[in-house]
Amino acid sequence: MLDYIRKDWEKFVDALMKEREWSEAGYIPTMNEYLKTRCISVGLVPCGLHPILLMGEVVTNNDLPMAHESSNIFQLAALTWRLKNDTTTSEAEKARGQIDSCIACYMKQNPFFTEENALQRFVEILDHTLKEMNYEYFNLIGEPPKCGKMFVFNLRQCVMLLYKYKDGYGDSSKETKEYIMKTLIDPV
Repeated sequence: MLDYIRKDWEKFVDALMKEREWSEAGYIPTMNEYLKTRCISVGLVPCGLHPILLMGEVVTNNDLPMAHESSNIFQLAALTWRLKNDTTTSEAEKARGQIDSCIACYMKQNPFFTEENALQRFVEILDHTLKEMNYEYFNLIGEPPKCGKMFVFNLRQCVMLLYKYKDGYGDSSKETKEYIMKTLIDPV
């Protein structure tokens, strides 16, 4: 387990360092570069394995790659998190001077697109990704352990809630706190 955990944290830190290089250089990456790096730096890679290993279901060494990053449901969850974050927070990030959102990368590669067209394109991609993730969750063939699928699926639901209208993670206002209270405290 420790090898997987260490490798995940190394990937995460490498992705953050790559983002810093881009930011310091004022570089807007290609969409492929952006998604490859930003789907890791969103945090699912280092944070996704620990709960899977501790959720009660025995995960063997052979199951670890399937339960984690190499599974399609895991990749879709990371993409969902990244796209939902970028499409919801693009205005605020632009105001802070952050230039490397998925929208900026897409517009660099497709200069004839407006920001609104690019945003609409990513909303469509996000919708398709959510449908594909639903399919993967209920697909029984070649599945990773159920605890892994359940964790990633539930995390996707949390991401969709936190970024429903705005950046509920970075700007945790009253609504975010109410969601947390209703979910964790009030039911008890």
